[in-house]
Amino acid sequence: MRPDGTEELHPEAVYYLSYRSAGRKVWENLGNNPSGAMRAMEKKRACLAYVAKGGTVLANENGTARTNLGRAIDEWLEIIREKLSRDSYNVKRLTLEEFLNSYGKKTRPKYVEDIQRMDVLRFIHTYLEQVGNSDHTRWNKFLHLRQFLSENNHNVFMAGDAPKYGQRAPEVYTDEEVRRFFSKCDPIQHVLFSVLYSCGLRLGEVLTLRWRDINLKERFIHIDERPEYNWKPKKWHVRDIPISQELATELLKLKENAIYPLVFHTGTGKPIHHMLEMCKRIARRAGIQPEEAYLHKWRATFCVELLRQGVDLPSIQALMGHKDLETTARYCAPLKKLALGDRLDKGTFNLMSSGSVAVNGAAAAV
Repeated sequence: MRPDGTEELHPEAVYYLSYRSAGRKVWENLGNNPSGAMRAMEKKRACLAYVAKGGTVLANENGTARTNLGRAIDEWLEIIREKLSRDSYNVKRLTLEEFLNSYGKKTRPKYVEDIQRMDVLRFIHTYLEQVGNSDHTRWNKFLHLRQFLSENNHNVFMAGDAPKYGQRAPEVYTDEEVRRFFSKCDPIQHVLFSVLYSCGLRLGEVLTLRWRDINLKERFIHIDERPEYNWKPKKWHVRDIPISQELATELLKLKENAIYPLVFHTGTGKPIHHMLEMCKRIARRAGIQPEEAYLHKWRATFCVELLRQGVDLPSIQALMGHKDLETTARYCAPLKKLALGDRLDKGTFNLMSSGSVAVNGAAAAV
């Protein structure tokens, strides 16, 4: 921390914990993870205070304190609950629950330090695969588990332990699928999916969307913390998203009869947690395979539409709430696919059944 109050990042720095033991000053290397160092300091303070009151702290073979696994999980999830969104909290909680379940009839470890590398490898590469998790999902859960262990100074993973997966390009709805889908929506569903399609909102953002988040006069939706629904975005997700005049008019009509703070809600004013099922039902009526209809696909379609209209990547990054430009650039892949399809439809590349290919009007034998 500099004298003027600004922070200066030093990734090469190492954190040390200083305390007295038996009258001697001890310096303990805590590594270069800031959050892990803070947790180690808080843990040491608690241990020293407990010992000062006459308690005894169990130690491992090296004489250092051991961390109760159940307590460590509760404390870590409590921090996650305060810092991140409810969705992030639920995903990390589920990962740790599944990790404990992966022990089956084997005795679960009582302390974090008892977790072995083979335990986490069996969980990531065997258990999660057996319960039907995809390679990408296993990779995400590997990251969650590694974060938990790292912040408890017990990272047992080694290079190459992460599951491998092929990163697929984002999938989008075609123009025809969009037309058919909206033709099967009732009026409220039409507004709901219009917001998803033309604003690119994430599930949590639309689930907790309040009327006070929408400025109909200046035509934009503000994405920020919504504490009454225990939802908060990551810092780069906070943003304003412009809306069209047509969508603003539809929202205004819906607002005229609104009696609850939420824009989209159940009959009792609660968030609609069955949006995915709703999406699949409408898709089925529209002749779209239900397994090919999901909510994030609307967000991807919004991004690709902006690219098709020539909006620059940094502007799209801001609208999407992406952390980095590389994430936004991934959406160029479906755009190129759509552009090629358009060119084929327009005859730029015209495959001939006679055994030749016409390229820009010039025939070439095959």
